Amino acid sequence: MDSVTKREWAFFALVAAAGALLVWLRPQKAIDFRVYFENARHYFAGAAMYGPKSGTGWIGGVYRYPPIFLDLFRPLAALPLALGAALWAAGKGLVAGWIAIRMRKRWGLAGIAALWPGMLLVAAYFIQELRYGNAQFYIVAMVVAAFLVGEASPAWGGFWLGWAAALKVWPLFFFPCLPLRRRGRMALAACASGAAWTLLPVLWRGWRAQWALLGQWLAQERSIAAKNARLGGFWYPGQSLHDVMARYLMRVDYARLPDPNYPQVAWLHLSAAGLERAWVVAAVVLTAAMFAWLWRARGPEDGVVAFLFCALMVLEPHVHRLVLETLLWPALWLAAEWHKRRLPPAAVAGYWLAVAAAVLEPLVPGSARQRVLQAYGTDFWFVVLPLAAVAGWAAWRQRAAPSPRQSTAAP
Repeated sequence: MDSVTKREWAFFALVAAAGALLVWLRPQKAIDFRVYFENARHYFAGAAMYGPKSGTGWIGGVYRYPPIFLDLFRPLAALPLALGAALWAAGKGLVAGWIAIRMRKRWGLAGIAALWPGMLLVAAYFIQELRYGNAQFYIVAMVVAAFLVGEASPAWGGFWLGWAAALKVWPLFFFPCLPLRRRGRMALAACASGAAWTLLPVLWRGWRAQWALLGQWLAQERSIAAKNARLGGFWYPGQSLHDVMARYLMRVDYARLPDPNYPQVAWLHLSAAGLERAWVVAAVVLTAAMFAWLWRARGPEDGVVAFLFCALMVLEPHVHRLVLETLLWPALWLAAEWHKRRLPPAAVAGYWLAVAAAVLEPLVPGSARQRVLQAYGTDFWFVVLPLAAVAGWAAWRQRAAPSPRQSTAAP
């Protein structure tokens, strides 16, 4: 390990220690971690895994992951809450270090300092996710690992992508994209890995019990989706195309949501059914355009993957602010391209608009102002869309360029 890498690991070790200390001192603030923690303890003590009798301990603490997640989480649930949450947070700092160091080496940079605009862009979302103790960053890291090693080893890439999809649904977005990029072996490996991880609990739970839990999970998710379609949104103002359309095109029934203080946007007054039809049409058109773009793009894979992560944030039905840390790959890749002076002026402007918006929005004082910014979709309009446009444009411009040499090591 060279001296630069040692200094980088020392920096991320400090980040991990600081995050662990903050969570250790205030573990009750890690509300998402508490959902996993309380539900695991209750389930393995004999309670239900899903539904009102799951025993999560407080209103709103609904466990929404597939069964395998709770099985893998069980060791942390055996620890005291503060210790488990601190280890969960420390792991994120170390995983973030692995990703940043691996990427800067992949892109031929002298140090992670060259990636500072990208790290700045995702910092606010990462800090919020770290505070809540959500699992999103670990899933993002698994998908990033899949693409980091997938070209050199499709089996390893598929292993990580399939495992991520078994833990949370959104990585399935990448499955149909792989064949369009002539990466069928990785797609097959991902399908096999996802199925294997999903059915792994059969070994200790049995077929009937595992299928029953999977059915309960799907029924719960359908119920939650139907309820939120009627109300026009979740308890939070999402930053996806669907949720922004909902707030602009219909009246959201905030009175029936946990926080009724968000302002109405409602430029139109579509019904819930009308809104869903409009969104389905928009999503189908955009997905078809994305597939056509993927088929014709011939550039290096890193830019294509950056664009796909951005497209995921646009097309995913519900995107909480902290989920925008999923933009880690495009944020860092565009930082590397900017550092190497490969971005045209218009792309540089779009990229810095996204960086500025991500950094400045959390600094706006007052909860009322923050609610206005979130209701109008500041993150969607000024972070997600500019980043998607710049990543897509930059990747398309490189379609005639040779593919960079990929690392052959498995994670």
